[in-house]
Amino acid sequence: MNYSYLFSKNDAISYAILASFNAETSRTISKEAIGTANDLTNYQLNKFFVVINADLMQVSGDQPCYLEEVKTGAWTAFNLETTTLQKIALLYLNRSSLYTALVYRFFYDNLYTKREYIVANYMSSSAFYRSLDQLEVVLKKNHFYTSSTLFKDKEFTIRLHLFQLYYTMYNTLTPPFESLNDLISNLINTIQPHLPTDLRPTEVTKLATFFTNLDITPVQSS
Repeated sequence: MNYSYLFSKNDAISYAILASFNAETSRTISKEAIGTANDLTNYQLNKFFVVINADLMQVSGDQPCYLEEVKTGAWTAFNLETTTLQKIALLYLNRSSLYTALVYRFFYDNLYTKREYIVANYMSSSAFYRSLDQLEVVLKKNHFYTSSTLFKDKEFTIRLHLFQLYYTMYNTLTPPFESLNDLISNLINTIQPHLPTDLRPTEVTKLATFFTNLDITPVQSS
């Protein structure tokens, strides 16, 4: 699933550019094609080239991932793997004001006042309230509240879509809520002896994500 609708406008464009390289076997695309696909001028393209390489530097491991204009008028992506793209997506998600608003909306609005949350996340009041208003519009536009199963309950739908969001974005990379790590580990260790077989790593991740989503704010009936 693609959750780039939660990214800032520029980060969403950066992600779209990198995703296009990941889909290209040669890992080489002309600047003209990139500009046309993303409605960017040559000046804007050059700015994104610098920004994307800076972002890739943040998520690269021992083998650096980067874009380079090896041939005039075309960019080539080096060492761009699916995992790197997932790390970039998580970087963009975590620095998104919409995501900050989403976390408050579904996890913390019964624990903290808006003022406390704004201070804790170093946001301006206007930016936070604007993000909260925009969040509802974006979520509705991207069918976040629309049931994708035969079960139409609103709260079930939200919990399911939050589970899908966190499992997609964080799976194999890092736990979404580090403060809950010890509690979740204890729960899984308690459950494990009562299961017929040992949990596989992917099952542990799914169960941990499920436990995290148990803590979301109950949905109020409209």
